[in-house]
Parts: sequence; C-alpha cells; structure tokens
Amino acid sequence: MYHPRLRGSYHEMGVKHATNLIKNEYQLPDLDQSKLEFGKESYKELQHFFPEVIDEIKGLAETLGVSEEHIATLLLSPGAPEKESQGTSFAYKNEDQVLFARSFDFHYNETKFTEASLVKPDGKFAYLAHSKTFIGREDGFNEKGLAITATHVDGKSHKPGVNYYFIVRYILENCSSTDEAIHIIEQAPLSVSSNYLISDKKRSMVVVEAAPEKTMVRKPERNFISCTNHFQSPEMKAFEQSENEWSKSTIRLQETKELLAEKEEDLTIDDIREVLADKSKSLLLDLPEIGFGTCWATITELTSSKILRAEGQPTAKRFKPEIRLDWLLSKEANKRTPKRKKAVQD
Repeated sequence: MYHPRLRGSYHEMGVKHATNLIKNEYQLPDLDQSKLEFGKESYKELQHFFPEVIDEIKGLAETLGVSEEHIATLLLSPGAPEKESQGTSFAYKNEDQVLFARSFDFHYNETKFTEASLVKPDGKFAYLAHSKTFIGREDGFNEKGLAITATHVDGKSHKPGVNYYFIVRYILENCSSTDEAIHIIEQAPLSVSSNYLISDKKRSMVVVEAAPEKTMVRKPERNFISCTNHFQSPEMKAFEQSENEWSKSTIRLQETKELLAEKEEDLTIDDIREVLADKSKSLLLDLPEIGFGTCWATITELTSSKILRAEGQPTAKRFKPEIRLDWLLSKEANKRTPKRKKAVQD
C-alpha cells in the first residue's frame, strides 16, 4: 500500500500522482475496447457532476502520456478499473463515541498499488482516504468529521454515469454532514449499484442503497447500522442480480449484526480490532482458491478523529494509528494563528 500526499490544484495533484506511478513502475491495465463507448459517455456525465476532477485526470493523463479518455474509460466503466471489490462496513454509537469500521476485500495479487492518501485540494476539505485505484476513492474521513465508505452491489443494470469512486470523493471534498452526502447521492447520475455507509461526528448514520434506477435511505433501528455487498431493503431487491454469496456477503452481514447486538452498550475499538482479525469469522475473508480476501481494514472514531488501519490481512497487532490528517490540520491551523511580537525590553 502506498501513502501519497496530494495537495494543491487538481491539475497539480494529477501530475504528482502520475509521477509517483511512474516512479513505482505502475503499468496501466489494457483498455477494454468494448467499454470504450461506455467510458466516453460516462466521462460526459462526470464533467457535469464533478468538473474540478477533470483537470486532475488531464494532469495524470498528460504525465503518463495517454489520452484523458483512456484514463476515464478505465475509471468509469463497469468493473473499473479491473475487478469489483467486496467489503463489510458498519457504524456504531454510544454516549461517548461514534465508531466507523470497514474491511476491504480484493484479489491479493492486485493490491500492490492500493493507496492510503492524504488529500487537500485547493478550496476543498482535507481528508484521508483509501482506494485500489488512482484518483477514485473507496472510503475516507474528512476534516469535518464525515466518514463514508462504498461497497459494490451486483446490480441488474448499469448505464453511463458516475460510479462510487467519484461519488465518495466528491462527498469527502464537499460535504460536512450526513444529510449533505445523502443529497449528493440522490442527485448523482449513478452508473452502477452500491451501498454507501455514511456517518458524521454529530452521531447521524445511514446506509444509502443506490442503483441507477432508484435510491433508498436506510436508517438504523438501534444504535448501529451495517452493510456488505447486497441490498437489505425489500424495495431495492428488484435491482440486484445476486447477493454475492461467493464472497459470503450474507454471512458477513450476520456476523456483523451479532457483534453489534452483543456489544450494543459498550463496543470498543479493541472489540472491533479483534473481530476484524478473527480468522474464524468471515469478516476476515480468505478465499485461497481464487486468491481473494481482506486486504486492509480501518477503524475510525469520529468524535476524536482517531484512525487505525491494518494493511494486508488484518491481525490485532497490525492496526496502527494513521495521524497524517491530524498533522495536516494542525499545520494549517498554525499557519492561520498570528505570531505574537516579542516584547521590547527597555
């Protein structure tokens, strides 16, 4: 996992990101010609939805020596850029804290270029985010205390539009509350089906179940809420192809609900760390026959902005503090604080 720090204009971030990719000998995946037209049409939708990021795509493409349409097709086509990831996400609150956790499942041999990025675009919110691809974001936590993660759902249809990589990113850079994030998803031209778990430090938490045909907001019945890789709302079942049983989506969901119900009043970060690293549970997914399983996991406490991350297959000891967002915000705060003049002595 790489740990890029990106700040400045969108074009500057694109150039810097591409420079890092070249330095680390990254090879762009082959372009699937059958998806080219879909990518071009989706790129038009992205230009309307998120015009700022187009400059970043241009900066990256120019530096890599490819067309911006090539990059857009890789990022915006169904299954982009290669294969769909899986994952488990949940949020929990009690009187003292708001906890937000996510495990990310993917092909083991394709995780070398996964990223934990510290990002501060000019004029936008700073945030810490994770992804398996450049420019897009899978999950993250921003300076306003908003956390979001997206998990893939095997939908029955797709259409040219914007996928969760750019939905998550747009929300991290522009939204400070759960309600604002919900509005963005409901108004976005969605291309594929996804679950979005969203929470903020004001203790609001929801899952937005989203398909190109319809979106629905699911609120917690108790003090927690969770999602995996299928829809839970009966109204959304008509829009999914399957419940992704190959990745144990329903089993992972059940295990999550059991943990949260058992620890309803006193769930701790240590409890989450242990269950995400428990090899007897499917939350720590391991499918050796296809080389697929959990590749990273994160735990965030929203009120204190504490972030823990385990890179690779999680173990309880592998979770380490991620402090770069705090560092950046402290640095920015110090710049804004006027320095006191030294008193002149007689």
